[in-house]
Amino acid sequence: MMSAAEDQINLDEAALLVAAHADATLSMPKELARLDQMADGAGSDLDGVLKRVFRELGFVGNQTSYYDPANSMLPTVLERRTGIPITLAIVTIEIARRVGVSLLPVGMPGHFLIRSADDPDVFIDPFMSGERLDRDGCEIAFHRLQGADIPFDDQWLEPIGAFDVVGRLLNNLKGIYTASLKRQHLIWVLTLRIAVPGVPLSEHRELAAVLASAGRFLDAATVLDRLSGLDPEHGDEHQWDAEALRAQLN
Repeated sequence: MMSAAEDQINLDEAALLVAAHADATLSMPKELARLDQMADGAGSDLDGVLKRVFRELGFVGNQTSYYDPANSMLPTVLERRTGIPITLAIVTIEIARRVGVSLLPVGMPGHFLIRSADDPDVFIDPFMSGERLDRDGCEIAFHRLQGADIPFDDQWLEPIGAFDVVGRLLNNLKGIYTASLKRQHLIWVLTLRIAVPGVPLSEHRELAAVLASAGRFLDAATVLDRLSGLDPEHGDEHQWDAEALRAQLN
């Protein structure tokens, strides 16, 4: 169930705040105005929104450079009109919100979807140009991506909250920057990740390790100090590791 705090979060603003950590020149008012303009002429029902986003504006899944980190940066997605499922879902949900159509994010493992708020059996695949799916279609898509032997859980088609959306967006970037060994980018992504409610506590230690590898021993120790308060069962271990990092400064 979405918390009261999450209910106050607009996904476009949250995604832009993430992108601002990669581009300090980003103008949030400019990007929000661009979404406002894109919503013009979208109509006031689901058909109108999908026609506007995928036919008139031409948003499409990036099939050729899926792991380009720009696909997770909302301003670039708006500029190129191509992205990955989660960012295309954010675009669609936020254009719909502007014209009074309520769409909900669905974090199905391996493939992000959208669900109609009016009909719990109507789903949209934003990566496939707004293709409509029923529940059986979602299960077929899941098995196509994850393998036929993986059991499907219908609970995966329930809407998720804004914190989960932001966490998943950041997790995509975490995977990309880990694979590409871009340590400085990984630091800001993990710093944001540990601020998102529900993210595993283990990611504090991941951040501390990356900071230490960059020679930022005091920052790494500070992360572990905070973790000891969040994880009292292992608090002594975190404190010992924090002190070991501080010793590196001597």
